Amino acid sequence: MRSAEPEGAHPRTLEEEAVGRAASVILAVLRADDRTCAQLGALLIESGRVAGDGHELADSHYDEVVGGALGRFFLLLGGLLPALLTQAIEEDAEHLAAIRAFFLDPRDHYSLEELAALWRMQVDDVRNIYHDELLRQDEPGVCVPDRSHWNGPRALEAEPTKADFGQVAWIDAIGASVVLNLIRAFDIERALGADFSHVRPEAWRTVPFLIHIPQFIADALAADACIPPGLAVHLRIEQFLIELFTSDSTPGRNFSGAPYR
Repeated sequence: MRSAEPEGAHPRTLEEEAVGRAASVILAVLRADDRTCAQLGALLIESGRVAGDGHELADSHYDEVVGGALGRFFLLLGGLLPALLTQAIEEDAEHLAAIRAFFLDPRDHYSLEELAALWRMQVDDVRNIYHDELLRQDEPGVCVPDRSHWNGPRALEAEPTKADFGQVAWIDAIGASVVLNLIRAFDIERALGADFSHVRPEAWRTVPFLIHIPQFIADALAADACIPPGLAVHLRIEQFLIELFTSDSTPGRNFSGAPYR
């Protein structure tokens, strides 16, 4: 039987319910494992939060301090686990390989279907994005990536043409990808590994943060027409923040194909 949803909440999908059950089981196992408490107690001692004398604990408030820390730990972990599990069960090796090839070993042209898979959106959305990007390329201040510095066999080939028979030139696809932030920064980082600096400066490497936002903000992000539908809320927040802070002056915004030093 499905549990009752809070008033105003969006109905959960079957996958979300399965993830929720798995998260509950994992939390229960960790709570019941004495090693969790022992390791947290050792951490509190090493960090100076409670006093310890060898194996004998001298802090009379040890149980209270450890109990409070455990409570906070499981509260935070309970909020994180569903998102972590959702990402953990996603098979993305093929997608990461496609991202790596797109940046480091590109072909001359890509089909709309290939770009839809790469950008994780519908083909019609790719067609609209590409059409708009072509219209903008002649506008002042819009940077079109320079391929002259590309260190590959296609670097010195003739200038790419506009889309023909549903094919998009790599020079245009990479421009739209970077200018419009169509590929998740974290996925680019994972896909490229040690070669990341050949595509973007170190300032573009990602760092994890734990944040809490009100439900109405999550709902607003879910309804934002500028963000691809079906995108998880945490990915929507990433996209929103990148769009908020990126500009023509952002490091690595104008991709040239040249390695950054």
